[in-house]
Amino acid sequence: MSESSNSEPPSPPIIRDYPEGFNSFREYLQHARREVLLTACAQPENQPVHELSREHLRYFNPRPRLLQYGIPITADHLVAYASKRNLWPKGKMTRAEKRLLAFDNCIIHLSKRVDWLLEMRSVYSVEHRMVLALYTNYELAQLIQEHEDEVLKLISEEIGVSATPMWYYDILDYDDGYLALHDPPKMPEEMDTNASDEEPTPSDSPTSSE
Repeated sequence: MSESSNSEPPSPPIIRDYPEGFNSFREYLQHARREVLLTACAQPENQPVHELSREHLRYFNPRPRLLQYGIPITADHLVAYASKRNLWPKGKMTRAEKRLLAFDNCIIHLSKRVDWLLEMRSVYSVEHRMVLALYTNYELAQLIQEHEDEVLKLISEEIGVSATPMWYYDILDYDDGYLALHDPPKMPEEMDTNASDEEPTPSDSPTSSE
């Protein structure tokens, strides 16, 4: 048998499925996602607002985009707070898992401290990736101004975040499950533009049975 017949077949050529300048397809995909998100964050329709308009309210729009009312927060804030309050989880886990659990612990602990249910949400924003949300435009459970000021003051004291809250568009927007849990409130009579001020005619009134 010849020597050539025993030789290994040539290896297939390596085909790169990602552009030059990246070490893996995953790295390229993460970069591409960031670019798409940054582009979306810069769009005028995704900018945070100080006040809600009619299109944001379920009184007038059955499916408004989901907005979060809150203040910007960073991972560094939560890392420092987890260390300050000893909220780092115990046990063997990856660094990413430990950070995520610590962040959850921070939000739970902070909610108890300020006596209000807070959420950490990803939002459209050129400057911020996350906000500490107090409520949404689907809930309309706004705090009275005095209580809101107290909650924001306590948050500032706890984690050192001091910013004017705004309405931010949520990255995840809404889904049917969220809509089902937050049925729109009924339109007050004074806001019902379809209501008629005219007295009912005799033909419109129900007839009584004899």
